[in-house]
Amino acid sequence: MDETKRSFLVGVFMIVALIALGVLVIIFGENPGVLGGKRYRVTAHFDSIVGASQGTRVLMRGITIGEIEKLKLTDPNQPSMGVDAILRIENEFTLPTNAVAQVETSLIGLTGQGMFTILLPDEPKGELPKDDNAKITGKMVSADLLPESTMQIVTEALERISELATALIPVSKNLNLLLEQRPTAQVDSASSQPTQPSDGLPPNVSTAVQRLDMTLKNFNDVIGDPTVKDNLRDFINNLAVAGADLKQIVADLKPLPAQARTFVETGNRMLENLDKTVGNVDIRVNEFAKAGKGIAGQLESVLENVNQITQTIADGKGTAGRLVKDEKLYEALLNTVEQLKETIKEFKVLITKLQAEGLRLL
Repeated sequence: MDETKRSFLVGVFMIVALIALGVLVIIFGENPGVLGGKRYRVTAHFDSIVGASQGTRVLMRGITIGEIEKLKLTDPNQPSMGVDAILRIENEFTLPTNAVAQVETSLIGLTGQGMFTILLPDEPKGELPKDDNAKITGKMVSADLLPESTMQIVTEALERISELATALIPVSKNLNLLLEQRPTAQVDSASSQPTQPSDGLPPNVSTAVQRLDMTLKNFNDVIGDPTVKDNLRDFINNLAVAGADLKQIVADLKPLPAQARTFVETGNRMLENLDKTVGNVDIRVNEFAKAGKGIAGQLESVLENVNQITQTIADGKGTAGRLVKDEKLYEALLNTVEQLKETIKEFKVLITKLQAEGLRLL
């Protein structure tokens, strides 16, 4: 076989192979179940569909039971009629007539790939025919990133934050007034004319900082003056000398407590001795007063007897009575008695004075 024939046969073989490949592609594209078993078509109707496309897997209870063959408008002339998803379901799976096709959008947004699921009802009704004419209802749902209870908490928190932000508006305004730059000259000018309306420039943090800065500057100027430095240095030196003197004074004062203690003890002993002396004087005064009272009593008795005798004599009884008949003698006797009474009274006064003097010494 020459080279020309060989090239011709190779070309014919390539053409036949390409034709066969094209036929297989057409066959398998229209009916992919040829390679993997028999399938049947189910049409799921949606108002609109997002997150699903041709080739998307169809799941039932987490198991792949088929795929989307294609998506098409229910009526190309009326797009509002919705979208039909043509599903190719493995023949081994049977669906109830009230099954629902659900497309759950992805968490990252509507443009992501969703999940196509066949939902089985709690009470299945009948079986879908496998003649490629079965139809079910479809619906779109959004994937929940957070549980409903969590979303409610988040919503309430956002409402509280909104209320807080509203309440903080006047606070922020006041804080802005408190922190804004404000010349002290204008503040002083406004405060110096209280009868005029306020110009909205009361003192704030800015003015306080400026005044503090001026105060520190003035203080620095005063401290930095050479004369003040010299005076301050002299004051510190004098304070050091005074501290040394004070230390010496404290050292000199250390013996004073002991001396004071000795003085107090001596005073206590003197008071004890004086108390004893006063006690002795009181005893002597009491004894003297008692003796004086006894003497006074005796004198009173004597005086009473003298009075009786004098009365007897005045009556002219007895020898003495007869003797005092003389008027001169009688008068002399009466004068003597009166003087004796005066002497007794003076003696009582003396005793009273002695008692009072004894109490005063106590």
